[in-house]
Amino acid sequence: MAAADVAFTGHDLRLIPHALDHARRGRRLMTSNIGLALDIIVVLVPLAMFGVLSLAEVVLVHEIAEVVVILNGARAARVRREPSGVPAGTGPVLQEVG
Repeated sequence: MAAADVAFTGHDLRLIPHALDHARRGRRLMTSNIGLALDIIVVLVPLAMFGVLSLAEVVLVHEIAEVVVILNGARAARVRREPSGVPAGTGPVLQEVG
């Protein structure tokens, strides 16, 4: 028997597109965060190896980049408003399982 990662708690199937949009947005955010983190490392490692930047400078740039990645990921927590002014996703629409 298979288990679901998300279960609908209501009977309104019109909410499925909203759930899929939310999943796509989350995937885009994760992909951009991973790409940004890898890009920073690819740039910083050679700069540190060839002495262009000191270790302290590399660590500082890396930590700033990590804060940017965290802030980018925090965008997923923002509440989107529907045209009616009601926050999107209010009410028991989706429930994560497991």
